Amino acid sequence: MLNEEKVKVMTRLAIYEKRKGKEEVPVSQYYKSDYVKYNVLKTAVSVTIAYWMVVALVVAVRVEELLGQLNSLAYKEIAWRLMAGYLACLMVYLLIARFLYAYRYEKIRPHIIIYNHYLKKLKELHEKRTNDMPRNYREKGVINGNDEFVDY
Repeated sequence: MLNEEKVKVMTRLAIYEKRKGKEEVPVSQYYKSDYVKYNVLKTAVSVTIAYWMVVALVVAVRVEELLGQLNSLAYKEIAWRLMAGYLACLMVYLLIARFLYAYRYEKIRPHIIIYNHYLKKLKELHEKRTNDMPRNYREKGVINGNDEFVDY
């Protein structure tokens, strides 16, 4: 016998999981601070790799010019400028990432609250159905704990 309310709840959950749930449900596994810190860390790693790859590309393009000035280059000044550029770039991207991921988490949060509400409702309906079964069915093992019928 089908329970219409249970079917409606399961349909709502399935629609959410198929549309927004693929992206939003994994976010719900984190606290806001952990989610933001994790993504800011990923941003820091990405910016570091990208910045030094661009520096390597510029050096590769200008290698002939740099080899001609090898003895007259101010290495300390170049190193300080590269590090200052890296730190400035890193700070800008980390600041943007911090606000972006905090905003995304807050935007997703109401959807997750509704999703969790429907999950609790589904669990209550499931427990109610199991408790409404005759006791002898539960005791004899006709229905196991997962609400699955056992074929003897």
